[in-house]
Amino acid sequence: MPEEPRTGKIAVIMDMTLFQNEFSPFLKATVHDHIQVFTKTTQDAFLGEAVEHISMLVGGGKRLRPYLSSIGYVAGGGRDRALMMRFGVALELFHVFCLIHDDIIDKAATRRNVATVEAFVQDHLRAQARRGDLSHLAKSHAILLGDLVFSWASRHMCATALLSPLPQTVLDEYYGMVDEVVAGQMIDVDTMTRDEHDEGLLERKMYLKTAGYSFVRPLRLGLRLSGNATEKSLAEMTAIGTPMGLAFQLQDDVFDITSSVDVLGKPILSDIRDGQQTFLTAFVAQHGTPQEKLLLERVMHGSGSDEDMHALREILVTNGAVARAQFRMNELWKSTRHAIDHATFPHEIQEALHALVVALQSRVR
Repeated sequence: MPEEPRTGKIAVIMDMTLFQNEFSPFLKATVHDHIQVFTKTTQDAFLGEAVEHISMLVGGGKRLRPYLSSIGYVAGGGRDRALMMRFGVALELFHVFCLIHDDIIDKAATRRNVATVEAFVQDHLRAQARRGDLSHLAKSHAILLGDLVFSWASRHMCATALLSPLPQTVLDEYYGMVDEVVAGQMIDVDTMTRDEHDEGLLERKMYLKTAGYSFVRPLRLGLRLSGNATEKSLAEMTAIGTPMGLAFQLQDDVFDITSSVDVLGKPILSDIRDGQQTFLTAFVAQHGTPQEKLLLERVMHGSGSDEDMHALREILVTNGAVARAQFRMNELWKSTRHAIDHATFPHEIQEALHALVVALQSRVR
């Protein structure tokens, strides 16, 4: 394992870039060690290459969840840097596990401008002229590699407990997060089979898959890890993380339409063409013309042509769907700032959270 980050008093890292610069090398070194151990276990070059590809996914990302958990930890008076960083590794590895399985569900070929685990394995199986149903077998490998990363995440949660006895409330919060993200993913999959667009259900999905999992839970987990969480401080973190996370997801939905392949790292409208219902598709389903609704159905049912894709993109931009999403985002950012201002955390925590809002609002992906 890589050398633990220095322990003792934390020089408060309330700048996301500074946090990333310290955390990312530690995460990458940790994953490298896991890969080396697993490669020795398999004693097979092909499987070694497959697990090595996980490092490509780990190489990207914003480290939002570890950063937010560190904010929660320091907000509660936590000062053990090694404990905080090890806990962050557990959260980030759980996120990588989610990405691997999410890509399988979405039939995605790229993630962060690199091949998904499934696509990477399938390409290499075909290059070696392997026998059997290579598409299915590549998917099977990806499922297993995702499970492996989940094992790594669990191991680091246990390592955190060895550094400092974890209150049961931390584990309850962590596994509550696991249950929520699975529930959100199941809603996402289920709505792909429905023709009706239920905005209430879509908002619940947005909370479970993004707001709760990526914002509320990490903030609350860090606070609980400090050992000084109160019902009031936990409620304040929920009030901050919920609108921040919902706005973040709406941003992603808009980026899926307005951005480019180079910036997204995947094709535009990829979520919609996979049949995923979003705030924007719900707008067309409820307010679009009959022709626009038929076009949306073709694209979401997988029978849309390239011309249909471009036409739908134009409609979403010009018929008010994007504008409505942006208006809703602005309301959510305002709610986030209000919740930060009225929280009882130290001033440095409020400053860090306000800086994060500014960074998230200005992101291009």
